[in-house]
This record gives sequence, structure tokens and C-alpha cells, in this order.
Amino acid sequence: MPQPTSYTCAKCDFKGSDFSTWGSYSYSAGDMLIPVSRRLALCNSCNSVVSAEVLPTRERAESIKSETLLLTKQFRDEEYKRLEALSGRTSPARCLACGSHDFEFIPHVEPDRHQKRNELPVRTGLVHKNCGGRIYAEFRAPNFFMGTKLPKKFFDTEGIEKKKP
Repeated sequence: MPQPTSYTCAKCDFKGSDFSTWGSYSYSAGDMLIPVSRRLALCNSCNSVVSAEVLPTRERAESIKSETLLLTKQFRDEEYKRLEALSGRTSPARCLACGSHDFEFIPHVEPDRHQKRNELPVRTGLVHKNCGGRIYAEFRAPNFFMGTKLPKKFFDTEGIEKKKP
């Protein structure tokens, strides 16, 4: 069962969790649904832990060609579909919660290998733009099972959320 990670600021009362990013996110491009490439981020506009787009680039597509043995065919195909579907895009990457461009990716952190998952918070290296405090990750949350109730979100090729595909 997945275990959510909580994020807190050492200086203000900010709290958030990656639980808010769980689910399926897809671009609706014509009659196709293409998975959104996304990462965990801290949005400065909505002051939340969110999913933020990771837009494909030509350089990434070229590097995928050279990594053929390391990547699955499904991943390569999805990345090429994203690149093609988003080729005419004019806007930069967005927060997938509020649509803002003002976010910072949260670095992936794990507890020290000598530390138990439920002990001390781990420093992410991220500074909270709203107050200047340091952001910490906490791994104390219990395992959580939602079954098939994870949300499905759909976006146009500019990253704007749609009600239906």
C-alpha cells in the first residue's frame, strides 16, 4: 500500500502532502489520451504540494533514442506522443492544481538508510518562497489504500484542466 509523504515548513504553518497528487492525469489531444509527465512541486500561487507538468523537449526525445535499452517501449512511445501533441504549445509548464507557472519542483528525498521511516523529518533543500523557511519531508503517515477511487484529471495541450476528455 502506498504511504503518503507530508511536507512542512520550519518557519510558518505550511503543511501539505503528496496524497493530493495521486491519481491519473492525461492530456486530451484529439481522440487520444496521453499521460501527463509530472513531478511533485510546491506551488507558490496556491501554496500547496501539487503535481506540475514536465514538458517534453527535442533534446529529451533525442536522449530517449540513445537510451533504448534502458527505457521501456511504452515509455518511449508515450514520450513521443507527448512531444507530438504538445509541439504547438505556447505556455510554460503549469501547476496542475491552479494553472500557475510559479512553482518549484520538490527534490526526491528518502530517510537516511540508518533512520527508520517514522523518525525525524528529512530536509528537502527547498526554501519556502512565501516565508523563507526550510521545507522538510516527513514519512510518518500510515499506509493508505484507496482502491479504484483515485481521481482522473484531464487537461488540454496548454495544461488547462477540462471536465471531460
